Amino acid sequence: MQPTIVTFFLAFLGSRRLNAPTRRKCFTMGAVMASVVAVLLFSPSIVQAANWGDFQPDKCLRFGVRQYYSRLWNIPVTQSWDAACKSTPATINGISFSAATRCVDKGPLGEWGEFDVPDSSCPHWGDFQKDQCTAMGVRQYSSRLWDIPGGMDWTDACKRMGATINATWYNAPPNECKGEGAFGMWGKFNVPDPTCPHWGVSPGFRCSETTNGVREYLAPLEDLPPGVSWLDACKSTPADMGGVHFSTPTECKTDKRLGVFAVADPQCRRRSPPPPASKCPPIQTFACYTYKGQPDCASNNKIDHLTAHLECDQNGYFCCEDAQGVNDARCGRANQRSFPADCMGYHNTKVGLIQPSGCYERQDPCISGGGGGQGILPLQRPGSKR
Repeated sequence: MQPTIVTFFLAFLGSRRLNAPTRRKCFTMGAVMASVVAVLLFSPSIVQAANWGDFQPDKCLRFGVRQYYSRLWNIPVTQSWDAACKSTPATINGISFSAATRCVDKGPLGEWGEFDVPDSSCPHWGDFQKDQCTAMGVRQYSSRLWDIPGGMDWTDACKRMGATINATWYNAPPNECKGEGAFGMWGKFNVPDPTCPHWGVSPGFRCSETTNGVREYLAPLEDLPPGVSWLDACKSTPADMGGVHFSTPTECKTDKRLGVFAVADPQCRRRSPPPPASKCPPIQTFACYTYKGQPDCASNNKIDHLTAHLECDQNGYFCCEDAQGVNDARCGRANQRSFPADCMGYHNTKVGLIQPSGCYERQDPCISGGGGGQGILPLQRPGSKR
């Protein structure tokens, strides 16, 4: 209820043709109502204080300062909007303000306060993207600079900004600030990165062709910085392969641009241990054949015959391996079985096993029927899988 309503009520009563006693009672009631209204309107204990609504972040005003705004509600009728705005405190992001920095009367939309709040995100970097390697042990990261205050030069703002990259703070401006027009201002930082360069995923591994008991891992060198020699980078780039740390590859294959990492592996046996020469028959000579050497055991399938070893007796060469519950008399030990030896390890279709002497290569003149007084002997070439 407003004071003007009480005045109107009293005037209305005075205009009625009432007798004197009744008129005195009505005026008394009006006076009481006016007093009550006055108490309601002007008592400090009853008047509700003005308060701010939710604070909204706005534009960056200058370096390290952002504007926040809010509407002022419940302004007392006895106080002007501007006075209420300039006397109502606020707390924004834990920072206390005695009043708004600026007060704006928006007419039907009410009284609004604008506050200048310290904000380290004015301006700030967006998400950093991982770029190319620029040098050995150095990679470029780049990001767009956001919320540059109006009126501030983009390049100047960029050159004042450090950055946190991969959880590390760099208290230095970018190595390069580059304006990209409608795409904004970008900063490019060169930061330490041990993956420049690094070995890629190994395309596979193989048993060494030259060393017994060695497995070789092959891997390409990736993220090679521009202007750096592949061979120099290969020789200085560490790796972890097959559970072993290498400070440098075992070999750098420049023709295939691959690093070779050799790891000890007992499963990679090039040849089975040879039997004592005293146990084996003497080497014989045959027309049309050239002796190549002793045979081997499971030449092309070592992984399935890890315990296989070469043996020989008066009948020639054979292989023995562990076999629980098998007692092959030819092997001479319990839990052993025998199987034929082979010459597959020579990687030559003309090489085969001639018992009891070993592996021989058949010569081409004899294939056509020439040479030889003994004729062509059959070559034994058992399969590699067992």
